Amino acid sequence: MADDSAADGPTTRADGSREAASVAGDDASAPPAPLQPVASTLGTVAAGLMLAALFVPGEGVDTTVAALPLGSVARGAAVLALAVFVLHRRVGLPDRPAGVVAAITGLVAAVVDLLTLFGEVSLWSQPLGLPLATACAIPVIGMGVAMALAVPPGRVFAITRGIGVAALSGILGFLVSAILSTVLTGTVMSIIGRSAISIEYPVLTISTAVSIVLVVAYILSLLGKDRAWLDLAVPTRRDLVVAAAGLIGLLVVLQGVSILISEFGLPAIESTVEEEAKNSGTPEFLLVLVPLSFLAIAPSEELLYRGVVQKYLYDYISERQAIVVASIFFALTHGGQYADPDPIRMAVSLSTVFILSLGLGYIYARTENLIVPILVHGAFNAISFLAMYARVTGGAGMA
Repeated sequence: MADDSAADGPTTRADGSREAASVAGDDASAPPAPLQPVASTLGTVAAGLMLAALFVPGEGVDTTVAALPLGSVARGAAVLALAVFVLHRRVGLPDRPAGVVAAITGLVAAVVDLLTLFGEVSLWSQPLGLPLATACAIPVIGMGVAMALAVPPGRVFAITRGIGVAALSGILGFLVSAILSTVLTGTVMSIIGRSAISIEYPVLTISTAVSIVLVVAYILSLLGKDRAWLDLAVPTRRDLVVAAAGLIGLLVVLQGVSILISEFGLPAIESTVEEEAKNSGTPEFLLVLVPLSFLAIAPSEELLYRGVVQKYLYDYISERQAIVVASIFFALTHGGQYADPDPIRMAVSLSTVFILSLGLGYIYARTENLIVPILVHGAFNAISFLAMYARVTGGAGMA
């Protein structure tokens, strides 16, 4: 773990830069250099970018929500966040209230942005359809929290760097592997000369896994890490016990979540995999995905999100925080699999993925062996595919 006091030693300035040790004759009574407002400086940049993203020209307002001032709410929140950060820098607003206000306004802007992106509200259209305002709101919230908790400037830099690199690894790893897998799948399917989903989906699954492994290898080289850095080892008896207990625990927890969703009448959507199995008329490919859960899906995803993202974060934030942050990235990258015009339905489904990821992250932290969450993840997916096959073929009622 990174040393939290590294930026605050006796020979370290408040802005994180080193200075020479004092010599005889220095005025020992001289006041210390004032804290540089690092959090508010970074927050100012992020809030400015968030505001700019929210002013990208839109396509009008949906008639069903014309009376909802969502656009004004989001932009107003961004303006307030920007003002708070600037005033904190210029006139020294108190850290705690300024930080709380900045974090809340960033959260409001992000929520409204996501509602307009995934819902039926058309207030603005951001470039490439990406949630740019939300992406900028994340550091706004983070800097607000840092101000409220009076995190030392050097520590703010360290945490920002760590989460930034981890986010870049996770997001770019996902995007680049998606492009590579599409190319590989198209090449293989052109050679086979058939376009049946029963063939294409397993090929896409294998291509995605291969692409993720290649991307992870490149990321590790950029980070100066080698294979020895990855926690890959033959599971011990204790590891297998943890794996079995973890799988049972996840199944129980997620079944409980399903019951709560049903009891409260919350909408949830099924995976696009199950939809394609229903529409294709050849759901047998779901059975092929059962072994691929252990051989391709789980190893590649755990390698990226637990083996790289979560472990890299250990040097910058606590173990528990690393699990949560890695799980957020893991859930977000599954957005395409659970995409839906209804933001509530999509949020419920992604929340389930987030809970699964929390469990996998905890299992990895507990065993320090990447093979263990791979086994649990693979088993969980295999059970899910078998359940999908049973539902599609009428072998079981809808859950």
